[in-house]
Amino acid sequence: MSDLLSIAGAAAPSTPAKGLRVLFVNRLLTGECIGRVPLGIMYLSSALKQRGHAVDIADANDHHALGHKVREFQPDAVLYSVRTGYHKGYMKVNRQLKERFPHLISIFGGNHPTFYPQMILNEQAIDAVCIGEGEAAIVEFMDRLGRRGNYEETPNFWVRRDDQIFKNKPGRLIEPMDAIPFPDRDLLNAFPMVRTFPVRNFITTRGCPYDCTYCFNYAYYNNIYKGLGKRVRRRTVENVMQEIEAEYRAHPFQAAQFEDDIFVYDTHWIREFGQQFSKRIGKPFTCNVRVELMDEERSRLLKEAGCVSVWLGVEAGDETIRKDLLGRSNNDNVTFRGIRNLQKQGIHVSTENILGLPKTNVAHDFKTLDLNLQLRPSFANPSVFQPYPQTPLGDTAREAGVFSGNYDDIPDFYEGSCLAVKHLQEIVNLQYLFSLTVEFPWLRRFVPTLVKLPFGELYKRLMLLYKGYVLTHRIVPMKMSFKEMAHVARRAFGVEHVVEF
Repeated sequence: MSDLLSIAGAAAPSTPAKGLRVLFVNRLLTGECIGRVPLGIMYLSSALKQRGHAVDIADANDHHALGHKVREFQPDAVLYSVRTGYHKGYMKVNRQLKERFPHLISIFGGNHPTFYPQMILNEQAIDAVCIGEGEAAIVEFMDRLGRRGNYEETPNFWVRRDDQIFKNKPGRLIEPMDAIPFPDRDLLNAFPMVRTFPVRNFITTRGCPYDCTYCFNYAYYNNIYKGLGKRVRRRTVENVMQEIEAEYRAHPFQAAQFEDDIFVYDTHWIREFGQQFSKRIGKPFTCNVRVELMDEERSRLLKEAGCVSVWLGVEAGDETIRKDLLGRSNNDNVTFRGIRNLQKQGIHVSTENILGLPKTNVAHDFKTLDLNLQLRPSFANPSVFQPYPQTPLGDTAREAGVFSGNYDDIPDFYEGSCLAVKHLQEIVNLQYLFSLTVEFPWLRRFVPTLVKLPFGELYKRLMLLYKGYVLTHRIVPMKMSFKEMAHVARRAFGVEHVVEF
């Protein structure tokens, strides 16, 4: 563990006087988490356990069970990993926890605190926020806290102590990546429907070389971590294979999902990975790619490795909007060529698309729909634009007068928009009808009328049914028991409501 601390630029302290007890609180049983475990939390858990701290996790949606877990586990600190849109729910849970257990140190990390650490200024129940990469930072914070030391001076942290806010700069990015311990998958042993899900998610890189205006990567590597490490860091193939093999021995799975922003940027790595993965694992997998990179060679290498589907960004149907507003260089010819190369290999393509962009209108969103109809992906996934902190496009929305600048107004990722734009309900309805229309093109003639009707909830239910079928039968084919299917359906439709204190 001292190696991890020193690699990140911190002086490795002696063993803490007291091993602390840390409780993660996470919405790991909600619809958006199906097929994914919270890797960020699990990486932090491994780092903390290696340093001698005790770690557990609780479901943020079940407040009754959460209260019981706090009384039983008696944590010194509770940790939340949150993204914009979900932060309000976590803050509410934290306030209620702190009212009942005021001794707890509450720490917020993840994308939202990283790009908006100011959240600590207006929320008295938050004791600290962690900015950026957390493995070394959280270990150093807990070590200092365990020694009753100056934890308010920990790099990467903004800390509330003695009615003051201490703002510390981040340490270096961790490199080499192989120094980071494998994620603690045993953390989820109490949740068998998560632990035994047929798909496992992994990550082999951190970072992205591109500067899309709607993404956090530009600010992350050009502002927060400028001069503090490489923008893109990748684990060795052998390190990745050892993790996958260990998990497969412990809990055999049917397919793998790689969470890298861009899985294919290094052809030599992909070639070596493909040879090892097909020989040592031999299971299908899905990953994220960049359409500009999908030449014939990369497409072939993915297929030979066992790739059955990819996710890639089309984002907007208008080339000018794609280039000038989103910072994307994939013109239509490049987009068609990349997708056709993948489809020729028999790899399913899922497209990501953004509706309701600032400085656009409904006609532009229909153009995005029409481009997907021409591309004929196996699944077309739309979302309505959300103006995330420190993103250039978020700033554009505020400057255009369609966003108030209050990030608490931002809803969950697939739940509408906070933008003051015309025809918002039509845009939301188009989001629900989008993938169905690409699947059944004959619907296209009716969509302009359908989006104006007050049937949004019905459209949403139909979309969820279709999406669930396509994802489990086409994008990542898997076999599930009836009990597993029922559990997934309850989560997808939001039947598992919050259980209050």
